[in-house]
Amino acid sequence: MQELLAHYLFHWTSEKAIWLGGHTLSWDARCAGIYAGFGCALLLQFFWYQRRITLPPWPILAMAAGFSLPMFIDVGTVAYGLRLASNPIKYLTGAWFGISFCCILFPAVAQFNRQRKPRLQLNFVRFSLILAIGSAVSYLTHWNHPIAFYLLEALAWLGFSGLVLLLLAGLLYSLWPPQPS
Repeated sequence: MQELLAHYLFHWTSEKAIWLGGHTLSWDARCAGIYAGFGCALLLQFFWYQRRITLPPWPILAMAAGFSLPMFIDVGTVAYGLRLASNPIKYLTGAWFGISFCCILFPAVAQFNRQRKPRLQLNFVRFSLILAIGSAVSYLTHWNHPIAFYLLEALAWLGFSGLVLLLLAGLLYSLWPPQPS
């Protein structure tokens, strides 16, 4: 059962895993990066959350799409044998994808709750700051220490849990929208 969960749920194999301080992250490098990036962006967006977030303007959406693209290029070039897979690159491109996805999904789900007044909008500076912090966090994969392991593992679990909760909240809001008072 443990091997089934490790292989199918966490996509974990020893050659795709990131080892830090004698421990390995729960997911393979790309998934761990996606969840850690999502968790980092989620933390920062909660930090700035003031009532309700409005949807990002189209330039921010275009930037988010642009920073999602390297992961797909990485997947494609490895799948077609144009280059060898690299766990640090998989982690970094996954983190960029997770950050970009969170910067789109979090405001989209927050839009469902129409009872609150809009106060905050994700702008270029905030998106760039989230991206810079998420990229800096991804360099902890080069620090072979248990502290790096526990920090990245906590961010990945926060991102995984946050993604599941945001998707469930979006589903619940779409099925049972709040009634205006």
